[in-house]
Amino acid sequence: MSTLFRKGGIPALVSSPFDHASPCRGTLVILVNERARLATVELQFELAAQGCNAEQRMRFVYDADNFEPGTTTVSDAPLAGRGDRAVQLAQIARPRGGKLKALGLVLKQPCVVLSPAAGPLSANDAGPRFEQLAALARATRVDIVFDYAWLHPDKRAQFECLVGSSGLTGFPRRSGAVEADWTVFGERDPPRYEESLKRPRQSPSTPPQAPRPKRLLLDDANADIDPGSPTEKATTDPSSPPAPPDPLQAAETAMAKLLPSALRDVLPEILADVLPGILTNMFAAPTPTPSLAHPSTPPPGPPNPLSPLHRVIRARLHSTAATVAEQISAESYAHALEARDHADLALDEQLEDQRLEFAMLKEDQLMEMRRLCDERLEDMEGRCADMVASVEGECGEAYTTAKERISELVGELRGVLVRERLGVRAGVGLGTRTRAASVPLDVRW
Repeated sequence: MSTLFRKGGIPALVSSPFDHASPCRGTLVILVNERARLATVELQFELAAQGCNAEQRMRFVYDADNFEPGTTTVSDAPLAGRGDRAVQLAQIARPRGGKLKALGLVLKQPCVVLSPAAGPLSANDAGPRFEQLAALARATRVDIVFDYAWLHPDKRAQFECLVGSSGLTGFPRRSGAVEADWTVFGERDPPRYEESLKRPRQSPSTPPQAPRPKRLLLDDANADIDPGSPTEKATTDPSSPPAPPDPLQAAETAMAKLLPSALRDVLPEILADVLPGILTNMFAAPTPTPSLAHPSTPPPGPPNPLSPLHRVIRARLHSTAATVAEQISAESYAHALEARDHADLALDEQLEDQRLEFAMLKEDQLMEMRRLCDERLEDMEGRCADMVASVEGECGEAYTTAKERISELVGELRGVLVRERLGVRAGVGLGTRTRAASVPLDVRW
């Protein structure tokens, strides 16, 4: 089993296509096992149940075999919104993510609801959130918006397997939660205890009167009996009210209903307490009564042989005890194997979650290092550009200064040569031909 996201799931917004205006925030957990062809999408919600101090976790399980083939889609979700929508999108986005996706599921039947409490919940437990969760539990189309940046690159192939593959089944259920469906969100509360004890109000209509007695025909033998006045009107006795139920009969009826369950609950404990003593008394040899004439205790005699009833009971108890012991041993061994399998599965899941968490932490650190390197590189490029501009300015100034200095030196040298030329010409008139001939007069410096 592999968890696609970090341990404990990632935040997500869940809604049905008919109620996009009020999405419900929860936690998204996706389990995929490519080898065993298992996949399950689980949504976890916190719900304040009546009578509990802490919030209860409701888990909506969407198994892959409940998906309509070819209808699972993944699309880009809008990054911006208005009002509460923008706040909800900002709450589920990763700090350096911002790549929201919408996972669309089309179901054959409503999802399985895993509730920590046994029995339905009343409608006044959590107000509007209760109604949202009840609508999501009944929905056969669900849209899940999450940040795709939470998905590690190594897990993208498994995510594509969930979206595009067919023939997948769901993971087996774990113990510890009550498996139910959308009916756990019962919208009608049970009647109050005081109201259920009240006697139903009788209708105001008058009770039907007793039928009129039939008129008896008198024979000749009874003619001497005065039948009364022929003009006298027949009158009937008013119907008497129904007698109240007998309390003894009601108690016997209630005891008849409760007696089987009470015997099933109490009889094993009574037998476990009383039966060993009874069997011990039955199988033990009778203790002789000491006589007053002989105060000394006589030596015990040989045990009485067991009666046929004792033998039958003893053999039956032995076989029953052996069967119960084998059954308990087999159940204990199966329970130990199941506990070992659950422990191995939990350990593998924990190791996988730790590895995935370390990989995501490594990716975050590498991204942070790249960001710091990019910032340092940009800083060094800016400094190098400033240094190049400064060197270019200094080189230009040095070039200009050197050029001006060379121009000055060339002007001074030219003046010296001109003065020497003039001196040579003056020396020609004084008779120094040799020196004048060594410097041509048409040379240009």
